[in-house]
Amino acid sequence: MPKINVYVPDDLAAAVRARQLPISAICQMALRGALDREAPDSSVRITEHIETDLPFSPHLASVISLAPAAAARKGSLTVDSEHLLQALLDEEENLILRGLDHLGLTRASIQKTLDLVVPDKAPVDDSDVTYGPAARVILEAAVADAHLAGNSVVNGANLVWALANASTGYAADVLDHLGFFQVTTHQALGLIEVGVGHTNRYAPAGQAAILTELAKITDRLARLEASLSSSCS
Repeated sequence: MPKINVYVPDDLAAAVRARQLPISAICQMALRGALDREAPDSSVRITEHIETDLPFSPHLASVISLAPAAAARKGSLTVDSEHLLQALLDEEENLILRGLDHLGLTRASIQKTLDLVVPDKAPVDDSDVTYGPAARVILEAAVADAHLAGNSVVNGANLVWALANASTGYAADVLDHLGFFQVTTHQALGLIEVGVGHTNRYAPAGQAAILTELAKITDRLARLEASLSSSCS
């Protein structure tokens, strides 16, 4: 694997070492996010589903295109939240999945829970599947979240946050069951997706913001583990 030198201020380096943060993993996520954000395809828009003035990132556009097939496999003629979550897993390359993996919400655990809670019906032809009102509301929520974060594109973090707060389908139940809101926050989710200094809102904070949010998550996980250990003893 090629090696890249990253230069940081002395105080930041000391803070990172003190926290024993996974430098390589954080840098890889940040660089992948930078590549995704650097030149988004402005033609990738989901205007056939909702009206939006923001383009969808290529990965997210792929997720949306895969959702009808996910719905068809479950025998649904309309796309709902669980099908968008399944499509996120099927797409495989979205940066937010790698971030969630590091927080303990692994792809395998999400897939297992989806398989358990989403009813199976006779499969249908994916050409017959449409985006109904429920899916449109979720996509609109993702767009609104992107605006709130000051993003130039709608990304995977925006969709995941919308799914976690969806009032229809099974996605919110799946993520809640896996402890989504216990291991991450809205701000941390956005920072994982966009990487170091690649959103208007968080650019001034840069690396320090990411490290601060990751430290909060680490502390939260430690408290949860301590609580579970106490309850089991």
